[in-house]
Amino acid sequence: MKYTRSLSPLRNKFDGMAFSIILGLIILFLLLQSSIIFKPGVSIQLPSPDTAQLPGIVGPTIVIGIDQNDQYYFNGKNVTLDNLMVTLERAREKNPVTSVVIVSDQEASINTFANLGALTYKAGLTNILIATNPNQTVENNPTSNTSSSLP
Repeated sequence: MKYTRSLSPLRNKFDGMAFSIILGLIILFLLLQSSIIFKPGVSIQLPSPDTAQLPGIVGPTIVIGIDQNDQYYFNGKNVTLDNLMVTLERAREKNPVTSVVIVSDQEASINTFANLGALTYKAGLTNILIATNPNQTVENNPTSNTSSSLP
């Protein structure tokens, strides 16, 4: 037994009116979308590099590390505060715009970190930078406290 086919290839021409209506709706939606969405926060204008000095490293750098036991390291060696003070003063004598980069373990105490900052200011070096891990986020850090009650 043979069945007759009721399907036939599409032979209609492209309907331009339906296409233009759909395209018009998409354009209208995209134009209105930017004014409908609420953008939280305060609108600020950042200074351009021409008018403001951006932070960064200018000149030579000294990298000082702090481990989880609150010990200081310079050039991979454990140093005391007295030796570190002498090193910082020598660096200032060589070049007064020497930058100090502090690499600290997250378990190091803030008191040790503050003491190192005060020591660098006492030595006459005022450009202090803190090295961070840019790849670590709050979601990836299981030890961070994410239960804040901010509105």
